[in-house]
Amino acid sequence: MAESYIDTLVRALPAGRVRNDRATLLVHGYDAATAITGLPEVVVCPESEQDVVPTLEIAAKHRVPVFARGAATGLAAGSMPHGGIALNLSTMRQIKEIDIENLMAVVEPGVVNAHLQKAVEAQGLFYPPDPANLKSSTLGGNVATGAGGPRCLKYGTTREYVRGLRAVLPGGRVVSDGGKYLKSAMGYSLSQLFVGSEGTLGVVTEITLRLIPRPPAVGTVMALFPSLKMATSIVGRILGSGILLP
Repeated sequence: MAESYIDTLVRALPAGRVRNDRATLLVHGYDAATAITGLPEVVVCPESEQDVVPTLEIAAKHRVPVFARGAATGLAAGSMPHGGIALNLSTMRQIKEIDIENLMAVVEPGVVNAHLQKAVEAQGLFYPPDPANLKSSTLGGNVATGAGGPRCLKYGTTREYVRGLRAVLPGGRVVSDGGKYLKSAMGYSLSQLFVGSEGTLGVVTEITLRLIPRPPAVGTVMALFPSLKMATSIVGRILGSGILLP
């Protein structure tokens, strides 16, 4: 009798990485708000790129779908599994480097956005993208969705801060693109192709992010308007004056 792909995964990966008990499958079958739910056949919790490579090799060989997930804070079922493998990348949560001189950070996809912000701000630096769920959403998910946030009007979205990445393609091939530099005028930008791809091109295993100096102060101002028309008019005038609100 041929070995199942789940048995092959168990044999190929370190103990504890592969789980298919009912409770684990259920908690990997939803996201933050989608009404529908799914159910994977198995969950893989990689702790490094070396776990992701054989997972995608085995999935390709057995023609099994792979659904990459982080913190499952999405609202549109992008990480919802329907059979196959739920690849839980939240277990890859190491901040590998904060390069103060080059204003760069190198992280794994399971690092929570707010955790990176706190770490770089302690070094006098700043990572601007701030999706609404920044306290729980992972940077891999931010890259997959091209996440923005309230500060994107002034600072831009995740796309403007991805300077490089490593990813595992279907079949297990590892690709690397970009790095800790700002200017690159040659060839295709594979890194930018992955931003917003919703996990359809491969599994991101490492991200190089641009940082900026930490602003000297941050403040909040509330303005009240008697009508929506007046509010939109004032916002337009503020932007037209050259002031970009954070």
